[in-house]
Amino acid sequence: MLKAFAESTGLQALSPRELEDEFVWRNSYKLNDTFYASLGDKRAFVLSHGRDQLVFKIVGYAEQNVEYYKLQDFRAHVWIAHQRYPTKAACASRRRAPVRGLNEALVHNGDFANYHSVCEYLRQRNIKQQFLTDTEVSVQLFDLWDRVYKYPLEYIIEALAPTAELDFDQLPPEKQRIYRQIQATHIHASPDGPWFFIIARNHPDQKRMQLLGITDTAMLRPQVFALADSGDVQIGLICSEKQAIDATLRSLAREDPRFCPVADKYWNARGGSSTDGGTFVFTINDENGKKKLSCADKFGRQVKLDVGNVRCDQVKREPPIEIVAAGMRKAVLEALKQGRAQDLFTHVVQNLPGWPASGLRDLLRSHRRVVRQRPQQGHRRRGADSALRSAIRYRRQAAQHRAARAGRDADATVRRQPASGQPGEGSFRRLNWDSRATIVARRRARKSWSSTQRSSAEGDDCDAIYLRRAFQAGWRRFIGLPFAAASASPAWDWAPARWLAHRYLRSSGDYLASGMDGEEIRVHGNARIKSARSQARHSW
Repeated sequence: MLKAFAESTGLQALSPRELEDEFVWRNSYKLNDTFYASLGDKRAFVLSHGRDQLVFKIVGYAEQNVEYYKLQDFRAHVWIAHQRYPTKAACASRRRAPVRGLNEALVHNGDFANYHSVCEYLRQRNIKQQFLTDTEVSVQLFDLWDRVYKYPLEYIIEALAPTAELDFDQLPPEKQRIYRQIQATHIHASPDGPWFFIIARNHPDQKRMQLLGITDTAMLRPQVFALADSGDVQIGLICSEKQAIDATLRSLAREDPRFCPVADKYWNARGGSSTDGGTFVFTINDENGKKKLSCADKFGRQVKLDVGNVRCDQVKREPPIEIVAAGMRKAVLEALKQGRAQDLFTHVVQNLPGWPASGLRDLLRSHRRVVRQRPQQGHRRRGADSALRSAIRYRRQAAQHRAARAGRDADATVRRQPASGQPGEGSFRRLNWDSRATIVARRRARKSWSSTQRSSAEGDDCDAIYLRRAFQAGWRRFIGLPFAAASASPAWDWAPARWLAHRYLRSSGDYLASGMDGEEIRVHGNARIKSARSQARHSW
């Protein structure tokens, strides 16, 4: 069959593997064109093809896809998922992402302004569109330049997201010469407008798998990369939102203690740049029968984890060195007695490099012990709270201690605050799913540490509902709650105290303050895309 196919198409020069790939590609195209083209009858379509690669689609949420196809116990080294509908066509399962090439599957966030130009470029090469989405033409471009033209990955990325003019001048002369030819040849096919690609790529012959994140030259769509290495397991993540990365890690940590709910490193790509090329690639290779994860940018420069090697969350607790323990207790007592939280924080930053692995945990225990011993002294609790927030905010100062693990211990201390409606001293109360029915009137100058986990995205169980109830009960300062400021409506009647302070110690998210009216936002970290959109009155 393959021999007859090669003779009928004039492809005798291809290797057997290349011939097989081309046969599968054309056969899938013919089946889709016959049974499920966008402008024809819709009876069946090819859902997935390729080696060691599966694509599942459904009209619904990604988690419903997992349940529908019973993938809870399915094992794979690379996963991609998408939650949005197509931007260029009506909703249908065939148009849902991921869209498969032959050795890759692609998900896309954005919208092409030059969709017609890209389609014309592909049709000139006898590649027609069947599902009429910009995601479809994206994977067609990648497959053409990768499988057919056999471009190196660096050149494919340059064709998709050309280097910007100022950065172009920073490139070596030889790269400038090659990039100039690529841009002149493929500029009509370079997607224009806001877009961000995540691509799962498979090289079965080399036993290599890859996860790519490519951002447009102007960086008009959000993108976040993360890398974690516990020594036991490695994981790389790419997403449009840091909250999704953290949610994934929290879910993994609940099931497997080898994972930490916070990554060791987060970063963004600089689109069209001479520094990283707007792209990072996670690669899984076989090394002596084991899988090894590495990460590199467009130019092949490796991403290294510059983190400590002391795990603060280890199960075995080391006995504290007495001199260290005594100094720790003294520092906590003196600083909190006089309400000098900044001095306590400075002590931690200066002395943490010399502490044993359990040092940070011992500090947090000392903090809780001091506060419990004399709860009537409110300045102690305020000092402790302030120092604790600083410790979380600046957890990257953890020296040789793994910053992600240090932050995990500090966050655990905050979560031990009494729930709303429970007795206890101090200025914090937790508002979460379990305490939503016990929101009580505020006493004194209290703050609430809020969590939206397990709450509904809408309806009577939406987090905005019990946030409003807490405000009406007298609460005014809230920690956490991504997107909460966007849910605060002027109709809530904020008078007389028409402000709400969100102290974000973790992911702030995009649309942070969209539509807010009268609140105050304090962001401990990086604000994201469209953070201050459509504001009536605001304070940062």
